[in-house]
Amino acid sequence: MEQVKSFRNMTTEQVELTLYIASAEHDLLTPHGSRITVIAPGQEEQVSFGSLRQPYLNGIKVSLQSEQDQMSFERWTRYTGSPADLMLNHNDAFCIVADETLRVLPK
Repeated sequence: MEQVKSFRNMTTEQVELTLYIASAEHDLLTPHGSRITVIAPGQEEQVSFGSLRQPYLNGIKVSLQSEQDQMSFERWTRYTGSPADLMLNHNDAFCIVADETLRVLPK
């Protein structure tokens, strides 16, 4: 069964979102691939990923490129229960924001 998470691009530029998919055995997350999508400024996308055997995220990368700036945000984990795991796998909706840095925040 695929998982679905919602991502809202609150920036003025298009962003590329990469979700890194994993399975879990005990406390260890094992990578199994990725899902890439592009989100237009101001838009919200429902992004599906994974399967019954690979229902977790072990990483996220968001990239933004404008005429003036190029920014990216990355967050990774290898273990369940870590702060990154709790952010990625225990929230269903996120906002992508950019001020001086690019960030992904739970809604």
